[in-house]
Amino acid sequence: MKILGWCRRFTKPRYSYWVTGDKGRQISGLTIMAGGLLMAIPAFGLPFNNLIPALAIFFVCVAELEQDGLMVFVAFGWLIATVLYFVVAFALVWFLGEEALSFFS
Repeated sequence: MKILGWCRRFTKPRYSYWVTGDKGRQISGLTIMAGGLLMAIPAFGLPFNNLIPALAIFFVCVAELEQDGLMVFVAFGWLIATVLYFVVAFALVWFLGEEALSFFS
């Protein structure tokens, strides 16, 4: 319960149309689904490969609990950061090959 108390310091009902109604549920569901798919990428030895998409899912859940649409945008930010992280990591493996793999493991 300490985590929810800490989150309530930063959240309040704003931009509620992003989290209420059918469109809000669809946005939240798609964000959670995208985060889950990004968590399913098998990137063994890559640090933070599950933490960053988990943060996106966490912020969507906080947005739903507190009716805070701004947290949906924070979750979008974490999803974008996750995609960029994986793109950079896989580009390093693609261009550097074995040297990049030995760096990550």
